[in-house]
Parts: sequence; structure tokens; C-alpha cells
Amino acid sequence: MIKILHLRSSGGLLGAESVIIELCKHAEENNYKAVIGAINNIDDPYPEFLDVAKALSIETIVFSCKSQFDFNCARTINKYVCKNEIDILHTHGYKEDFYAILSNVSIPKIATNHLWKKNNLKDKIYCFMDSFFLRRFDKVVGVSEEIVQELKSKNIKNAIKIANGIDVKKYSNIKKTDPCHDRFGIPESNVIIGMISSITPEKGHKIALNAFAAALEQYKNTSLLIVGDGPELPVIKKLAKDLNIENNVVFTGKRTNIPEILSIIDVFLVTSLTEGLPMALLEAMAAEKAVISTNVGEIPFVIKNTINGVLINSDNIDITTSALVAILSADINTIRKLGLKASETVKTNYSSETMVEKYLSIYKSLLF
Repeated sequence: MIKILHLRSSGGLLGAESVIIELCKHAEENNYKAVIGAINNIDDPYPEFLDVAKALSIETIVFSCKSQFDFNCARTINKYVCKNEIDILHTHGYKEDFYAILSNVSIPKIATNHLWKKNNLKDKIYCFMDSFFLRRFDKVVGVSEEIVQELKSKNIKNAIKIANGIDVKKYSNIKKTDPCHDRFGIPESNVIIGMISSITPEKGHKIALNAFAAALEQYKNTSLLIVGDGPELPVIKKLAKDLNIENNVVFTGKRTNIPEILSIIDVFLVTSLTEGLPMALLEAMAAEKAVISTNVGEIPFVIKNTINGVLINSDNIDITTSALVAILSADINTIRKLGLKASETVKTNYSSETMVEKYLSIYKSLLF
């Protein structure tokens, strides 16, 4: 049986972590064993997503990392790989890529690039360094065609695309029965625009708030539900207050009950300036939600404008406002049709089973 060690350094349960969970969930049925190795973050020492993994009976291990360049951490990874006869090391971020190289393990290495974030100089330096690390991997996966082309431009010639996939059954046929309206103080009569993501600059929350404020002038009975946390949260909260829309904007913080959250959302909004392929977008589509999204990363390959969602240009308040106004003014059948087509798209092309099958093919190619 093939043994895979997934390396991830993270405290939350976001897109990359969800991909790892799905790859591990389907391991046994595909005759391979998967272990999650979490490189602990000194700022967030216990990775939240390990709780989810343990609840699913997925084997986990935490590798202690006490500094940016912890050679003991690298040695511990090497010892674990040797002792447990790991066949393939699968990494999911630049820190993980670095420690995979530093550990000097003599097994095949595959890396998944979920997205190179370049919000500041520090991020850009890490991305530059990562481009050198990745050249030493046996295979590099990008979750969007845009990422693959960027990898190849950095002389990473063995880059291929595997789109993200989700557990479709988890989000299909959810009913609007959860008491989230009461919990968040949203009137039952309000239309709810939902956003689920980390609150970071590249997610474009400022664009969303400004566009929502403009749309609210015409459609008063509308609420914006912002799910997630991140460094931009204080800035976004202040902007909501400055725009005088704080009574119509609800910040929920981190949530794990995403199907319940989606059950009360009417329209799902993505205003990202850059993306790979957001898991939250696929989840909303699987839940039959009408989607408005910027045309970045892999998203234009998923959403066909006006057929299974609405595509808009990124970083444009006026276009985002127009899209919100158009969907708020549409009849219920039009909105329902968009949601149904969105669900069909995900079921056909973006299931976790499809994603796992493609990764398993790579694993086998590296060993046999």
C-alpha cells in the first residue's frame, strides 16, 4: 500500500486544508494510506484543521518548528519518513516545500501550489525562494491554469494542473431550516449576500463593501454576511461603519458549520483580485447558490457567464454593483436556474472523487 505524508503549516481550515482532508478521506478506498504532518506555527501552535482530520479518523502528526530555519524540524521529518516507510512526500505551501528539501528525504516529492500570495515584500521574497525549491520536486501541481503557467515561467517544467474538488454530497440538498437568521440578527425577509473566505487583501472585501453599499440604496432589505477572519478584519469593519452600512453587514468570524451557513445564503459573492480555485466557491455552487464572481484564476473555466453564474471584472466597484443590482432585481426562477446549473457543473467536474483520481495517477507514476 502506498503511504503519503501531506505536509502543511497552518492554523485554520481553508482551501488548501480542505483539499488535504479530501485527499485523505478517500485514501483507504483507493488502496493508499494518507497521513497529515502539520509543521506547527509558533504564532498558532495547534492547527485547527487537525481536529477535523482526527474526527474523520485520519492519522496526524505535529512536527515542532521553533524558528524560521529549524534544522531539528527537518531532521524530525526525515526520521518520521524513514521509520514509517513513507513512499511519497506531498507538500502544500512554500514553508512545507522548504522543509521537504531541508529534510533531505530520498523519496519522491510532489508539491501543490494553491496560490502564491504577493500582498507584501515578505510574501514576494517567499514566492521567489519557493520557485527555486519547487525545481527540485518530482512533480508540481497548480490548482489553476494561471498558476501552472506562472510555475512554468519560473522554469518549473514539470508543472501540471489538477483542479480542486469537494465532497459534493455534503453540500447538496441543504435546506433553509437552520436558525442562522436568528443567530445573526438577520430579518427573515432580507435577501442575504454571502462571502466565505479569509479576510485578506487579495479577497477584495473593500470592493464588495463599496458595491454592496451602492446596491443597498435600491434594495434596502438586503444583508451582507461575511464569514471568516484575517488581518484585514478591523479595516473592513471600519469601512462598513464609514459607509454607514454596519446594520446590514454581519461579520461571523471563523465558522465550521459551512453547510448551515450556505443554507441561508441567497447569492454567493466572490470579489477576489487573485485566486487559484476557491473551495468555498465550489461549495456554494454545489449548494445550488447563484454566484457572482470575479474572473480570476481558474474561475472562468468553472463559471460560464449567465449560464451557471455571473462573471465580473476584478477590482471594479461599478461592475460589482451592477451585478448585485441585476441579480437582486431578477425573478426567483432566474436565480434558481443559475444555482441548479452551478450545482450540475460541480457534480460533473469538481467532485473530490475526480480530484483524488488525478492525484492518485501522479502518485503511481512516481513509484511504478
